[in-house]
Amino acid sequence: MLTALMRGALIGVVALIQLKLPAPIPVEPVSGILDGFKTHSLVALSEPHGNEQAHALRLKLIRDPRFPSLVDDIVMEAGNARYQNLIDRFINGESVSDSELRHVWQDIVSPGPTGDLPIYEDFYRAVRALNQGLPKQRRLRVLLADPPIDWSQVRSGDDLVKWGLQRDVHTADVIMREVVAKKRRALLIFGEGHLWRRNPRSNFDRDDLPGPFVGILARAGAPRVFTISTAPVDIMDLSKLIDVQAWPVPGFALLHGTTLGGMDFAAFAPASGRYVMRDGKRIDIPREQWRVIPMEEQFDALLYLGPRSGFSQSRISAALCADPSYLPMRLARMALVGQPSDALKQHCASFQR
Repeated sequence: MLTALMRGALIGVVALIQLKLPAPIPVEPVSGILDGFKTHSLVALSEPHGNEQAHALRLKLIRDPRFPSLVDDIVMEAGNARYQNLIDRFINGESVSDSELRHVWQDIVSPGPTGDLPIYEDFYRAVRALNQGLPKQRRLRVLLADPPIDWSQVRSGDDLVKWGLQRDVHTADVIMREVVAKKRRALLIFGEGHLWRRNPRSNFDRDDLPGPFVGILARAGAPRVFTISTAPVDIMDLSKLIDVQAWPVPGFALLHGTTLGGMDFAAFAPASGRYVMRDGKRIDIPREQWRVIPMEEQFDALLYLGPRSGFSQSRISAALCADPSYLPMRLARMALVGQPSDALKQHCASFQR
């Protein structure tokens, strides 16, 4: 463990190093992301769940004419692997009913309504539309990375926890088997925490815990993943760390050897508590004992979506709320883990006023 004095000294060293580092140089993000494929076969873009500005950027990325020549696969967190054959058929243009298709994103391990947000269905349909204009040999494949949970067999919170513990391990297995082993190139779209190279929750003391699949891939001998942080829009404001007034919106910058890359990673993940397990109990690590590592050891680049005042969040549609089977299904799943459901109930009720 670090003492407060040791931590202060480390932060001081980091600050001195930063004084000698240049500021990051922002560029147009689609080109910046695609450039990652020139040196890496795996490029991971973090996804602030539900953020519509990030979704718009992802659509712009896949619709860029350069994308199909650089990428073979898109690996999605928001997709249940149990339905891989179904999504293969759909993405290749075959007829799949809406009632079948929605299991892909609605039946992920997360019991809450995140997968129900319309941006995820919109993305799958955008890939399908893109493929219709591509030669068969260049068509994109979408790989579903969430474990193949069968919700009809989930009876308790403990059942669900077992599936949750498999998430990053399963993702790494999909990427190793379907991308790395076949020497393909893939864009990986996941929540920020799945892309950490080292696990801050253990205070970087243990990297063998079930956790970020990027670290699991590294230990398995996979090619190094080019990782892109989307400046966690739900927990931080990048303008408090650097002057972003001259940045384009959206903007993209490499981190290595810059003031941003040299900053303490904790500045970008202030909400990620750290703890140790002793005798089966969680013991939180005080903030002053957190280990310091620079941001550039966790991520290669940063995507800036603009000021938080300009963000908008995808919302569950009125049509889905009106489906008589939807709310009972979602509320029952949330109840398994005691997840609050008032916001969802109120949102759907608002369409009936």
